[in-house]
Amino acid sequence: MKICMLETSPKGKLVHRNENVDIFFVTHDEYNPEALSFNKGMSWANNRNYLFTNRPSNYDYYWFTDYDVKYISDTELTVVDQIKKDLIDYNPLVLICDSKSKNYPKKNNDKVQSLLFSNNQMKIVHKSVLDLFFPMPTIYGGIWDTCHYFNVIESCFLGKVAVTSNVYCEGIISEPRSQGNMDSMSRIHSDLNTCLLKHNNLSHNEFKLMYQQKGLETELIKEDIDVQNFYNSMFDESKLHNLKNKK
Repeated sequence: MKICMLETSPKGKLVHRNENVDIFFVTHDEYNPEALSFNKGMSWANNRNYLFTNRPSNYDYYWFTDYDVKYISDTELTVVDQIKKDLIDYNPLVLICDSKSKNYPKKNNDKVQSLLFSNNQMKIVHKSVLDLFFPMPTIYGGIWDTCHYFNVIESCFLGKVAVTSNVYCEGIISEPRSQGNMDSMSRIHSDLNTCLLKHNNLSHNEFKLMYQQKGLETELIKEDIDVQNFYNSMFDESKLHNLKNKK
């Protein structure tokens, strides 16, 4: 299994170096010759879109992370080695590391469980669904709205989005530019709702609550799933494409 870490950073502070993960990054405050690009003043979501567009190929999972996330292994393995083990063991579409500050709900004592509507400071995404999540639409602001966009797309894959408590993560810095507002989330929700074929006509809060509840009731699926079938049954591809490219 090959894992690629894609990091957004002000100056180029790289998190974990390990033979089991290759690290690529962009900077937005200072030029760094090792970076893929110096994207001065570019927003959080636009930087993640840039990393998606310019990512190296031939990796199984792409680990999107903010530079200020601290990762802590709760096992004898290193952070990267434990992440790799969890990916191999469960083959999720998306993996999120647990965060003690977020108090994610737990059903049982399993260290890896199903979870939806998690924090977006880090996401590990399987190669087969990258084109579904990215590029994220940024016309609504590019912060909270894009996080909501990502989480709503995740919610259509019940049982295949996982959170691991084998590794914890903690966001260290909360910058003013990383903040947004509920209005931007509501506006993107309204447009995104038209792309969903099976769950239309739900308010923002109803939609979010429904999938939070389903997430708690859904067991994590370990076997392989034909992702394309999920994609075709849940989304109007033309509407989703138009939303991503809306100016």
